[in-house]
Amino acid sequence: MRRRDFIRNSAGVIGLLGSGVSHAVQNSTSPAQQGFDIHPFVRSHPEAVFIVRTKIESKKDENGIRAEGQKLARELIVKTGNGGFPLSTLVTVKHNWHGIQHVDDLLGENTDPNFIEGWILGMMDAGPQKYYANAADDLVSVFKTLDFKALAQKNGVNIEDYNKHYWQVPDGAIRFKKIPDGVVFDTMGHTTPYGEPETFLVNLAKLKAHSMGITATVKNLQGLCPGMFRQFCTPYDQLRRNAGDKYGNFLKKDFEKHIEELYDRHVRAGIPRWDKSAPGWRSGSGYSDGIWQEQWVERMIDSFSVSPKGLHIVEGIYGMDGNGFGAGPHEKSPKGYTSRDFMSNVLIFGLDPFRIDIITHWMAGHEPGNFGLFHIGIERGVSDVLDPRDIPVYFWENGKAVPTKLDDLPRTPLRTLYLQRDYKGQDEPTYHLCDEPFDYAAWKAGKRTGERILPVREPYSHDYGGMAREASLPGREHVYMDILDREGRIIGRLLADGELGPGTHRVVWDGFASPGLHNVYFRGMKWDADKQTVIRD
Repeated sequence: MRRRDFIRNSAGVIGLLGSGVSHAVQNSTSPAQQGFDIHPFVRSHPEAVFIVRTKIESKKDENGIRAEGQKLARELIVKTGNGGFPLSTLVTVKHNWHGIQHVDDLLGENTDPNFIEGWILGMMDAGPQKYYANAADDLVSVFKTLDFKALAQKNGVNIEDYNKHYWQVPDGAIRFKKIPDGVVFDTMGHTTPYGEPETFLVNLAKLKAHSMGITATVKNLQGLCPGMFRQFCTPYDQLRRNAGDKYGNFLKKDFEKHIEELYDRHVRAGIPRWDKSAPGWRSGSGYSDGIWQEQWVERMIDSFSVSPKGLHIVEGIYGMDGNGFGAGPHEKSPKGYTSRDFMSNVLIFGLDPFRIDIITHWMAGHEPGNFGLFHIGIERGVSDVLDPRDIPVYFWENGKAVPTKLDDLPRTPLRTLYLQRDYKGQDEPTYHLCDEPFDYAAWKAGKRTGERILPVREPYSHDYGGMAREASLPGREHVYMDILDREGRIIGRLLADGELGPGTHRVVWDGFASPGLHNVYFRGMKWDADKQTVIRD
């Protein structure tokens, strides 16, 4: 049987249902007239994010979780008499599946299989009967441990594992897409039929912490990429070597230099935590430093820019903290895991993955403005918002959207190892919340994105000639002072000898070579003085 031609018959579906779940299809119009679409309120509010509050007591409540998936699908996917998607549409499900060994210890690494099953059953009620789930990850241990293959077979989902290179799969199994304004990739490969004509994407992500922050809908889409295309975590200066000649033509010329230039620019721009550097960071050896995050974000956005649109959902009935693969801040479990699953009891959905993920980070206890992905997403034109309070949020209750406020959303803190502040005198734990305040008002006003603007005294004449300037520092900082001429060229820079401690510090400049207007800036690694000062000599 060809992979796009598998149609589930309803008799088989009824036979597989467990207690607490029902399945019924009622046809009010003839099949020739029928179609399906996303709920009209959700469809007409792409700027919004919706939250379902569930009441599941245990992650082992298979029937309860399955029922939540089915209920949400029945509410979100509606029948249409005309318009929408024809019933012949192939529904492509993008799950988050990874290998785990001990179900009793850890389920939060994967989109819950019972939720996926419930979603498919509920969506069938609206009419579409053809489903496909591809995976670019290694599913051998997932098949064995959670029996996903049996789940897919009994629900009529055609599933394939494309953890292979593009030349190892059948013709047409990968679609190559040119990336306008790509940074790392000139061309990206995505597995088909995702994004093909006459398909409908359902992106079912998982709520869990990861080294990138919180894994949600944007990151989940990188699983569309097979082989070396999905090596988003490979250090940027090792990618070309690891990819080999067969992938070389898909990469941008001199992307390594471009990554370094972008990284330096974003450090100067003050993206929070971006200034972290690990030993050997210029060689890409640090998996938890700023330039590693830079190269991941740029690759992710390269792929995202040509990814299919659809409905995006974060399954957060339970969420996991730690590194996304079982390591975390807790004592070892009997099976050796140090991360934990928490009953967060939320489902988060909408049409805009970046907006969904901003709200998801907030609900996981973090301040979204502290994450580089959301800053660079705006810079590259795939997002238009940073402040979670600029995103309309609704509780979704029995098929109706109820407006709510950000501060009323339930929050389940999930600690991550994202850009740990263990440098420059800081001692943040390995696993932490990125919940430091972010000044959205200053960011919107065009100021630097760092967390604070330091008080700087206006310049004054020094007793021994020259001009003096003072700045008050709340903590230890690397600081410097730039002197620019009226054309904006840096004509002088004074660097502090190492870090300066908290308190007031004075810098004297006596090197004006010519009269005129000069702009003087006091700067740190993450901040600028509140305003420039013009000095006449």
